[in-house]
Amino acid sequence: MDATPEPEVFTGPGYGVDAGWGEWLATGAGLAVVLAVYLVVLVAYVRIIQKAGYSGWWVLVGLVPVLNAVMFLVFAFSTWPVVRENAELRARGGLPPR
Repeated sequence: MDATPEPEVFTGPGYGVDAGWGEWLATGAGLAVVLAVYLVVLVAYVRIIQKAGYSGWWVLVGLVPVLNAVMFLVFAFSTWPVVRENAELRARGGLPPR
């Protein structure tokens, strides 16, 4: 009877099965890096929302599953407060026309 040979299992970096990413992310250093990236992204989102003329607290709407999609569409297709203020200033002659 012929015995089929065991398939060779490749482990280590570059093979994806046991690359160590899961172990690294579970450490304190991995958690600190992930939290730092999330914090930078959160601050960037707040700054973008504030520059559009809305309160930075609107970023919290992103945590609510259905409401975040609705508010995304509202923000995308409504006239932003900054645009309204610029239009009013141009109408009064406060800003030069573009």
